[in-house]
Amino acid sequence: MVVSNHIKGSDIAGVVILYNPHEQVFENIKTYLYQVSYLYVVDNSDNLTVNTNVSLKEISNIRYISNNGNKGVAYALNIASQTAIEDGYSYLLTMDDDSKAPSNMVMNMLNFLNSSSIYKKIAILSAVHSKCGHLHLSKSVLYTMTSGNLLNLEAYQKVGGFNDGLFIDHVDHEYNIRVRNAGFHIVELCSIKLQHRLGTLKSFTVFGKKIIYISHSPIRFYYFVRNGVYIVNKYSFSNPKSVLKIIWILQKEIGKVLFLEDEKPKRMNYFLRGVIAGLQGSLGKLVNE
Repeated sequence: MVVSNHIKGSDIAGVVILYNPHEQVFENIKTYLYQVSYLYVVDNSDNLTVNTNVSLKEISNIRYISNNGNKGVAYALNIASQTAIEDGYSYLLTMDDDSKAPSNMVMNMLNFLNSSSIYKKIAILSAVHSKCGHLHLSKSVLYTMTSGNLLNLEAYQKVGGFNDGLFIDHVDHEYNIRVRNAGFHIVELCSIKLQHRLGTLKSFTVFGKKIIYISHSPIRFYYFVRNGVYIVNKYSFSNPKSVLKIIWILQKEIGKVLFLEDEKPKRMNYFLRGVIAGLQGSLGKLVNE
């Protein structure tokens, strides 16, 4: 039986979140600008750049939204999602400012949804962010990264949106846990791969082999630890499989700090503060840091 759900391209808006962007952001936006009906550009930059503001406002199917400072990833995603709902859209494509979309990405996502018998239960349809088997066209996952997601806005409303208090790091993981707890699915399409940058790349050499890893600032380590501990503490019983994944990720990051990163005393100070804040459920943006 052929399934036809009739989700149209006009049902899909997009969002890109800016944070002190480079000029390359314009080239990145061009790769998906005309794959969606409308694009919300939410600016979390500490210092607004006039060129960015003016250049984006000149494009007809873009709405530029300034948060007048960094309010966090979750806040920006909620602003865009709620605006898209008010504007009558059913789906929202979420992109990082350093991500490029392959051609026909949204069309391929749309075709998948329109041929799926459970499309209403798919809360997130995503580009692939993990390994796919050669014979698989798609796969159900515990969680996926935010960039390259097609959010089902009906599911978004049912689960309550993103947790603003997390600010940054694990925002996607926490949302994904609530989505799955509510009975929805998260699906990655194996044929869709993004080009993106995940942080500052550093390297070291072992027995002549160069090892590359992603490095973040000490304050990002605080958010990573705090939010991870918060999630483990809150969801251990309701979603133990996802929590075990978070614990594994935390262990890897702690090991990286102990053996690879510089500024170890500063990072370990943030680590201890993050653990305490996570256990206490003390969220939000760090001030005066």
